[in-house]
Amino acid sequence: RIISRSPTLLGLRTTENMHRKVKWLMMLGIDKYRVAGMVLNAPSFLGLAMPNLQAKVRWLKEDLGMDDGQLRSALCRSPNLLCLSMADNLQPTVAVLEDLGLSKPEIAKVTSRARFLSCSIDENLQPKLDWLVARGMTKSEVASVVRRCPGFLEVSLADGVERGIQWFESLGLEPGVVTRMIVAFPSVLVFGKLEPKRAFLAGYFADDELV
Repeated sequence: RIISRSPTLLGLRTTENMHRKVKWLMMLGIDKYRVAGMVLNAPSFLGLAMPNLQAKVRWLKEDLGMDDGQLRSALCRSPNLLCLSMADNLQPTVAVLEDLGLSKPEIAKVTSRARFLSCSIDENLQPKLDWLVARGMTKSEVASVVRRCPGFLEVSLADGVERGIQWFESLGLEPGVVTRMIVAFPSVLVFGKLEPKRAFLAGYFADDELV
């Protein structure tokens, strides 16, 4: 899988390139098994220059304010962070979240928990934030949703988020009620398939109205 996804790695000098980068990641506190997972998921970062990789890690720690644990979590969860452009991807995404009202420490925390920094702003992040506002949420409420459930930024808007909300409304809940529910319990945005769970509860309690 690694070779098929990034065959140019075969042209690298093992000692001067791969070994040095693997050793560097282990010096950050990432054990060899998790480094192997990073390489499997984003092998192309091994082909980048060390100063490039170090600059991104330095930015995550010094500018974004990640502590060592958050850095390790972010890199292991989303190793393709190392392949992204700071000017074109990372910094603009952070700017969107800052405009929303999140502080640097909050952004560092949510980044270590979700893989949205690699998502397109125009095609992914902004449409989801705009969708929440269109449902009647205030800017501060949208920020609260992101803080508490950053994983929703990874889920498809049409096939995941909207479909789930339409399911709640199909139960007879008013749109405003569903919006309040999202504000109170934002994790409902990433619950996945809901009907089997409702059917189980309805069968258990033998009363749809209770469910």
